[in-house]
Amino acid sequence: MWRTEVVELSASRRRFVWAAVRIFLDADEHKRWRRRIGQAPQPAPSWSRSAVTEYAAFLRSHRGLSPRTVDKRMWQVTRFAAYLEQDGVTRFVAITPRHIHDFLIGLLTQAVATRQTDVTTLHGFFRGPRWRRCFPATSVRPCRRPVNSSSVASAMPSPSTR
Repeated sequence: MWRTEVVELSASRRRFVWAAVRIFLDADEHKRWRRRIGQAPQPAPSWSRSAVTEYAAFLRSHRGLSPRTVDKRMWQVTRFAAYLEQDGVTRFVAITPRHIHDFLIGLLTQAVATRQTDVTTLHGFFRGPRWRRCFPATSVRPCRRPVNSSSVASAMPSPSTR
C-alpha cells in the first residue's frame, strides 16, 4: 500500500524546501518574517543615534516616505556611521570630505544604482534639518554649475562652418 522507495528531489525543489525551512525558522513571535533572509538591522552607533533618529522622523513626517524606504535609508546612514566609527570618528563635526570619499570608494564593488542610492541618501542626510540649524553656512549643497547662454552658444558650431 505505502510506497517505501526514496524519491530524489530536483534541485529547484530542494531550494524551495530550504527556503521554506529558513523562513519558518526566522519567523518572529508574531509569525512574521522579513522579505529577504539576511541580517537583522544593526542599531546606529551611540554617538550618531540621535541624528539618525531625527533624520528618520524628518523623512516620515516631512517627506512622507514609506516605512520601507525610511528603513533602507536608515540602514545606509547607519552603515556610514559604523564606517566612521571604525575609522576613529565619533563626532559629526570631525567628518571630512576624505571620510566620505573613502566610504564611497569602498562601495565600488556594488552596482551603480546601489552607489547612486547611497550618495543620494548621504546627500539628503547632510542637508537635513539638523545640519541647517547647526551649520547653516556649511550644509552640503547640490553641485550645479550655472549655465549661461554665452557658454552654451560658444560650444555649438556656427552655421557658417557646417
